[in-house]
Amino acid sequence: MPREMGHPSYSNPRRRGGSGLARTLFGATAFCLLGSCVLPEATVDESSASGAGGTGPACTAAGLTCQTTSQCCQSGDGIGAEGAICGSDGLCHAGCTTHSQCKSYCCTPLPGQAAAVCAAASYCGGAALGAVCSNDTECSSGLCVNGGSGTGWCSRTCTGQADCPDAPLMVCEPNKSGSKICWVTCSDSSDCSKYGSHLSCLPNGNFEVCAS
Repeated sequence: MPREMGHPSYSNPRRRGGSGLARTLFGATAFCLLGSCVLPEATVDESSASGAGGTGPACTAAGLTCQTTSQCCQSGDGIGAEGAICGSDGLCHAGCTTHSQCKSYCCTPLPGQAAAVCAAASYCGGAALGAVCSNDTECSSGLCVNGGSGTGWCSRTCTGQADCPDAPLMVCEPNKSGSKICWVTCSDSSDCSKYGSHLSCLPNGNFEVCAS
């Protein structure tokens, strides 16, 4: 397992407010306490990895219930350039054209719909990011980090923290070959044991990651 995994170059998003959904939920909580919106319950499965900015209180965030697409926020956190669509499952989803646009790494039409949206990894026939795996074919992203054998976790290539999920919290750092992928974070070594007995939860700056 690449040792670089234990040496990310920035502090834990969990400790400093983070980015993406984690920060979105925190901000949304503040607005809701002021009575101006409903607390979002969105998950990374419905969000784009390229979303930016904020959402107004008059529209529905990705992952929340909807009846029509006009109710869904067309920009803001979790929504990329493709806007958002009210899916056949009754939830707002970020629109997409490729898997890499979605934090779940799953861009696919929902049942009964033609337009592709960011959906749960199960819609693409594979496990979600951060799930335990033993080979690439088990993951919707097509990448299982397992050091070449045994168990590991589903990951994906990334260019920055926005490409990695907030639940479970993962960080974008280089692997042994220098390619950036999403690594799992941890609170103690028991969090890492399911991914491989050779991994431990090692401190680095303000956060900890599973590393060997």
